[in-house]
Amino acid sequence: MSNVEMNDNLVVEENNGLFEEMNDHSAVDVNNELDENHGVNVEMNDYLDENNRLHEFVNQLMLSEERAASIIKKIVDDLKNIFKKDFPYEIVPFGSYVNGLRCVDSDVDICLRIAPLVSSSKQIPVLNRIKKYLFKNESFGNIVHVRKAKVPILKFKHVPTTVDCDLSVDNEIGVTNTYLVKSYLSMNSHLKTVVLVLKHLLVMNDIKGTGKITTYILFWMVVFYMQQLDLLPPVMNARETSSAPRIISGWNCSTPQTLDEPKEDPYSIRTHVEKFCEFYENFDFASQAVCPYLSCAVPAENLTNLNLPSEFFGTFIDNMRNASVFPFKTHIMNVHDPTYLNANLTRPVTQHTVDVFKCLCHNTREFLQKNPNIRLNEVLAKNDPKLRVTSKIPSQPAMQLPIFVRDDATAPSKPKRRKRNEHPVKFNRWRR
Repeated sequence: MSNVEMNDNLVVEENNGLFEEMNDHSAVDVNNELDENHGVNVEMNDYLDENNRLHEFVNQLMLSEERAASIIKKIVDDLKNIFKKDFPYEIVPFGSYVNGLRCVDSDVDICLRIAPLVSSSKQIPVLNRIKKYLFKNESFGNIVHVRKAKVPILKFKHVPTTVDCDLSVDNEIGVTNTYLVKSYLSMNSHLKTVVLVLKHLLVMNDIKGTGKITTYILFWMVVFYMQQLDLLPPVMNARETSSAPRIISGWNCSTPQTLDEPKEDPYSIRTHVEKFCEFYENFDFASQAVCPYLSCAVPAENLTNLNLPSEFFGTFIDNMRNASVFPFKTHIMNVHDPTYLNANLTRPVTQHTVDVFKCLCHNTREFLQKNPNIRLNEVLAKNDPKLRVTSKIPSQPAMQLPIFVRDDATAPSKPKRRKRNEHPVKFNRWRR
């Protein structure tokens, strides 16, 4: 064999070896890439599966649209039978049965519109007259007239459906708030499920309901938390998208546009539950007001003494100075109503409820962090005692949030005397 032939064979063997080595590396790279993609797909499937399982769990707690419509129709028909044509009226359902947060244990809220509109001072006599109608009919029982509520109501049970009802007169702001909630539910794909999962936790710990944390309060607390993640707009800005601005009794009751399809949420439902609990675990409810109207915390005392920016609260400040509305009343828990800007939604809440709520947030956050692989829907379905509050947690330092601070001539010249053992809290200037 010549030297040339030998050299050619060596070159061929070297090339073959090089090609085999390249093929081996290519196969390894392809396999590694497949493994990585498989891991991403598995993680994404777990994310979707858990969300779907929690959606299904919540659907089991809710009433179907058909069932809800059937209940409302029966109640409205029975009310029409007793009122007949004694006075001009319209029966308007609102609340959870309309906004999409209806559960098996939800009350039916009913607004009785009377022409001409009844002033707030005459609502109680009208409700007394309606109460007499209800007493004469066997379809209604457990009738109680609540006179001292912000909006006077008649509470009763509709016997044929066994559903509790709250009836108010010309409660137009309550009706518009229903559609405000419905509009926000259309802005985020996970908002409804997160609210109802947290509501189930409140029910498990007996801190949900009248005098405790209502579904309406919880909804705005979840909205406020999501606003900190820039997932939802401030109510003030959302109302600007309304196609039909509406003012009722001096309050802006415009309804934001409802989206046809909710926006996708980058976080899982489980993550939202954990982050919500972490957010409120150390929240200083006594000095800071949860304010979804602005999407930032506001010192509670500022809502009382009107130390507020006029560009956002101009109408409210004018109404207060004209003594046309009552001032905001601070409490151990402060959640600012996004419509009645002088109202504290959590005014009836007790210290016990606040303590249990904070402890529940601590326990739930800790449980989810320590058990990342456990299925939350199964834990909720079993009413796991690990998510029940059995003892109080030690007090933690209050968390700092963006807060409005005003340093102008309208601020009070003399600060209020602080209570014993009460330390001043410095708030950061609000930036957005």
